[in-house]
Amino acid sequence: MSIEATAAALVGARATGTKLATSLGVASAQDAYAIQDRTAALAGEDVRGWKVSLPPGKDPQFAPIFASDTRPSLARWTAPTLGVEAEICFRALRDIAPGSRDDLLPAFEALAGIEIVDSRFAFTPDPLDVLADRINNGGYVIGDGIPNWRDLSLERLVVRVSVDSEILVERTGGHPIDDPFAGVVWLVNHFQGLRAGQFITTGSHTGITPAAHGQRAEICFPELGTAIVDFS
Repeated sequence: MSIEATAAALVGARATGTKLATSLGVASAQDAYAIQDRTAALAGEDVRGWKVSLPPGKDPQFAPIFASDTRPSLARWTAPTLGVEAEICFRALRDIAPGSRDDLLPAFEALAGIEIVDSRFAFTPDPLDVLADRINNGGYVIGDGIPNWRDLSLERLVVRVSVDSEILVERTGGHPIDDPFAGVVWLVNHFQGLRAGQFITTGSHTGITPAAHGQRAEICFPELGTAIVDFS
């Protein structure tokens, strides 16, 4: 399919909740990013945030998180989900120019976040399909944080994931590359800046924890903050 047709198929699947039964046949990462952009345009979506991944030995990847899919903690979520992931998101306090890690640290606040994982596919798609589908983002719930987050050892934070008050995951650390802020530095420089209020989330500390209709999911970084979402 063309980039236009592929983006339209993803927009339709998102709007109706219908899962796609066949591969998109995305030819390259460049095409996948073009599909992401066209999907946002066709859906009339503003980009509120970004996912970024820096997998060791592989090319970095990123994907937009739409404004309509971004909610505050204690949000009620009615869309389908594969589950939740515990993450830290970094939100820009002002318009940001490219810079070094030391330049960028004061420009962000850090908050607990829940990524709601969803897919527009009815099967396990190939990596380029996943990239075109915004890396399985179904939504994002932004929780709270603390002012002095820069004093924390982000690679050693304790994190808990609970569903209906039962702790299902508890661990120390767990981020794929230990340093969650590294992805922020890469993405800001890749984009040559970031708008005030946009956020970047840099990967799960826990993997996917299933959560479904009628359940409450809570992620807690005791040293940083919590985020809660109710599925209905």
